[in-house]
Amino acid sequence: MREPEAFYRWIMPSAPTCPEPTADVHIITAARAFCEATRCWREIDCIDVTGEEDEILCVPPYASLLEIENARLGGRRLDRVSFGEARLGDEGDPYQITQMQPQSVALAPRGGCGGKLHISMFLKPAQNAQVLPDFLFEQYGETIAQGALATLLTIPDQPFTNGPLAMLNDRKFQQAKDSGFNLNRRGQQRAPVRTRSRFL
Repeated sequence: MREPEAFYRWIMPSAPTCPEPTADVHIITAARAFCEATRCWREIDCIDVTGEEDEILCVPPYASLLEIENARLGGRRLDRVSFGEARLGDEGDPYQITQMQPQSVALAPRGGCGGKLHISMFLKPAQNAQVLPDFLFEQYGETIAQGALATLLTIPDQPFTNGPLAMLNDRKFQQAKDSGFNLNRRGQQRAPVRTRSRFL
């Protein structure tokens, strides 16, 4: 894990008088925006569940659940539904999964059989995160710093305020988010994206 100060090497040359807590906020915000746009943070987990849980914690405290990619319970695929659509009060074995809180999911119906929950999720840093995953620094450190500078340099009436440089960093950050989304859809194997045809 990396603390936000690891990103200062790209931040402070352009904003040398920026207070560190302010820089930290903009770094975390940029990391969240990058993860939301690119779905680059995928977490796969296997959790033992009884079927009786109201809430299943599956996300580390420094992260928030962005999207459930897919989930299986005992080999059965679970339907991903919104919390309002979840059939929590039905009887029988769980056949749905829904997001309850930023760090947890729930199975519906409740009270069915348990087993091993295999879940693939897209995450983003929590709003109050104090650390970021190593891969965000190693693979996207400079890009996240550009996103931080894009907003940091627009703070009015500061010694480091610099509108043109903020716009330049914002343009680079937006381009990286667009290309990052396409890259993560294809995966590291660079296979072409395919869609399945549906005929009426």
